[in-house]
Amino acid sequence: PTTPTKPTTPTKPTTPTKPKPSPGRASLSLSVSSTQVDVNRNGRRDAGDRIDFRYRLTNTGAVRVTGLRLSGAATGAITCATSTLAPGSQVSCQSSHTLSQSDINRGRLSSTATAKGVNSASGASVGASRSSTVRWSSAARLALSQTAQLTSDPGGDGLPNEGDAVTYRFTVTNTGAVVLRSVRVNNALLKRLGSTISCASTTVAPKSSTTCVSTPLRITRTQAMAGKTVSKAGASALTLSGEVVRSNSTQTTLTVLKPNASGSNWIRRDGNGGSGGKSRRAFAKLSMTQSLHSVVDNNKNAVLDRGDSVRYAFTITNVGSVPVSGIRVADTKLAKLKVNIRCASVTLAPGQSTACVSAPLVLTDFQARAGIGANFATGQGTALGVIVKSNLTSMSVPKRIAGAQPAVAAAVAPLDFGEGLFSAGPSEVSALSDADRTAASLTKTKTNFDSGTLGMLGGGLLAGGLLLASVTKVVVKRRKPVIHLPGSDS
Repeated sequence: PTTPTKPTTPTKPTTPTKPKPSPGRASLSLSVSSTQVDVNRNGRRDAGDRIDFRYRLTNTGAVRVTGLRLSGAATGAITCATSTLAPGSQVSCQSSHTLSQSDINRGRLSSTATAKGVNSASGASVGASRSSTVRWSSAARLALSQTAQLTSDPGGDGLPNEGDAVTYRFTVTNTGAVVLRSVRVNNALLKRLGSTISCASTTVAPKSSTTCVSTPLRITRTQAMAGKTVSKAGASALTLSGEVVRSNSTQTTLTVLKPNASGSNWIRRDGNGGSGGKSRRAFAKLSMTQSLHSVVDNNKNAVLDRGDSVRYAFTITNVGSVPVSGIRVADTKLAKLKVNIRCASVTLAPGQSTACVSAPLVLTDFQARAGIGANFATGQGTALGVIVKSNLTSMSVPKRIAGAQPAVAAAVAPLDFGEGLFSAGPSEVSALSDADRTAASLTKTKTNFDSGTLGMLGGGLLAGGLLLASVTKVVVKRRKPVIHLPGSDS
C-alpha cells in the first residue's frame, strides 16, 4: 500500500506594488500665414518690398510647455508674446522679411519655421515645424525704341538715297523688377536684307538699358521708288527662371529721296529739266548773311560804351532743292550771353529767305573798354531728318560809330514780322530833346534797304547809308520808306 502524501502548506498572498505615475504628454502644433506688402506702392513686387509672417503656436498636449522659442530660415527674427503655454492655449508670433533682388528674380520665397519648448513635467524637449512658400506674379517688363541714321552717303548730299547706307539703333530698357538675360532684337526687314543686330549687353538689370546696333543696310531701288523704308522691331528676353518676356512693337519710317520718272535720283542744276543744264543729286543747303540791325547810343557820344546796345540781323536763304524746317541761328557768343534770336519763318521752301533779329546786346564795362569783338554764326535747319548748316558768317562792331553825330540818339524797335514794318516806339521818341526835334531838316533821298531792316545810331542810317541829323519817328515799309520829320505831314 502506498504511503499517503502530506498536505502542502498554503503560501501567503503577495501584496501588489503600486505603479509609478508617468508624466503627462506634451505636444505643439504650428501654423503659418503671410502678407505681401508693396512698400513703394508701384503695384508690383520688387526689391525692397516686404513679406510679413504670422505664426500660431498651440499647446495640444496635457502639460505646460515652457521656454518656447521660434526660429526660421529666410523669415527674419520671430517674436512671440509669451514663452509659456498651458495645455490647450496658444500664442501668436510674427516676423518680417525684406525682399532682395535675388528673391525677386526667383519669384518666390520658401522658408521653414521651427518651434521648440520644454515639457514642464518631464523636462523633455518638445517641438513642431512648418514649411511655407510665398509666390508672386513675375514683374518682368521690357521696352524698346529705335532710330535710323544715315551712315554712308556717297553722293554727299546729306539725304537718304538709293545706295546710301542706313544704320538702325535700338534701345532696350528693363522696365520691370527682375534681371533679364538673353536680350535680343527681332527685325524682319533687317533679317530679310541680311543685316544683323548686336547688343552691347544681353543681360539687363532692372531700370537699366542696353543698346543694340544693326550692320549698315543699303537702301534698295524698291525702297527709293517707294520714297521710304519702314522698320518694325520687337525685343525679347528671358527671366532667370526661363520665363519669356516680350517688349512693345516699335516702328520707324525713314523718308528716302524718291527717284524721278526716269528712275534716276538726279535732278537738273538749272531746275527746268532741260537738256542744257548740268545735273546732280537733290540736295539741302542754306546760305546766311549777317549784318548790324541797330544800335542804341544812350549818351549820344557816337561811341559804344557801357549801357549802349547793339542788335544783329541775319538773313537765311534755302539755296537747296528740298524744304528745310526748324530754321534757327546758331550763335555761340549770343547764346552764352543769353541773347535770344528770333526768325520770321521757321520753314523755308527752296529759294525762300527769312530775316532773323537778335534781342539787344547791352554792353558791359569790359565790352565798352575792349570792344565787342567779332561775332560768328551759322544758320541751321533740318531736311528729311538730317541737320543742315549754312556757311559761317562773321562781323565786327567798331567801338566808334562812323558818321554819327553826338546830337542825335534814336532806338529802333523789333521787327514786326506780322505787318511788314517797324517803328521807333514812344519811349524812344520822347527821349529826344527839344533841340533835337527842331534842329534839322531832311531832303528826299532814295535809299535801298537791306532785307527790309533799318538801323540808326547817332546821325547814321546803317542799313542804307543815309545820314540823318534829327529824327523823331521812323516807319519803314518793306518796299517804300516813309520818314516823318518834326512839323512835317509827309
